Amino acid sequence: MRREGGRCGSDQGAFAADHRRVRAIAGTLSDRMDEMRRDFDWLVSDRMIEQAVDMARLGQSHDSIAQTTGVSSAELDAIRKLRRH
Repeated sequence: MRREGGRCGSDQGAFAADHRRVRAIAGTLSDRMDEMRRDFDWLVSDRMIEQAVDMARLGQSHDSIAQTTGVSSAELDAIRKLRRH
């Protein structure tokens, strides 16, 4: 079904251009969301390590620190070694 004056083709072209712009904006938003998620994960991880260090300084048990913070055994070993210095 064609519109008068050949406008159907130009409408499709405009729609395609709009669609490309929307996809580009969505891609940019997705990239920013990924970046924000990485920053948030880093901040949470950094905060958990700080909390684990504080707990180690207070003499909390290895199990208590791991359960509270989610810090791995290897990270706890490193924290305990650093705590001595």
